[in-house]
Amino acid sequence: MVLADTGLHQTQGEEIPEIRWVHGDDLCDCTFQRLGEWTNPYLAKTMRVRMCCMWAELEKMFPHLVQHIPAFYNENTDLFETEFIEWNSPDSEMPRALWHRQLSVAMGLPLDEIRNRTNGKESPGPVPRIVEPAREVPKRELAMENSQNDIILTLLGRKDMELEMERQRNSALIQVIVGLKNGSVKLDDIDIGEAPKESSNGVSEKAESSGN
Repeated sequence: MVLADTGLHQTQGEEIPEIRWVHGDDLCDCTFQRLGEWTNPYLAKTMRVRMCCMWAELEKMFPHLVQHIPAFYNENTDLFETEFIEWNSPDSEMPRALWHRQLSVAMGLPLDEIRNRTNGKESPGPVPRIVEPAREVPKRELAMENSQNDIILTLLGRKDMELEMERQRNSALIQVIVGLKNGSVKLDDIDIGEAPKESSNGVSEKAESSGN
């Protein structure tokens, strides 16, 4: 564990620290900064622990239990990747602590020297999003799509007309039935038309005429 010369110190007794430890504060030289915090309003107490620095001290005692691998493990491919990628977030700038560590890896320099070299400089900013142009639909494809839509609308219109005619027939039939029950309509008043006459071969004359 190597602490950066930025005022990091252990609090004594009930002293309120001047500097707040937060993730990515770049106050230590640990590669992976990890902080733990526990606080309780009923006790008016807070404890913050630099877990990464404690792990560094434990590693000195148990070096055989720690692996340092010079590559990024990609869980999607189950492979190690030895080349780091450039900052590519479109929403925010690169965290300064991460930028310092990337430069340290790329240039092979200690973090203190990187901090001195980048003092007063800004970390990489957001990367503009690449907007791909909309695909232009060919005229022939567009015409086919419009034709298909017209056919669908025509079929839907015919179906609606058939449903409306069926509804009207049912409504008229219901009115006749109600009239027969209350006596306002007599059976003799109902014109049901003539039934088609059957020929000697059992086929109706209407069917025969339609087949000619």
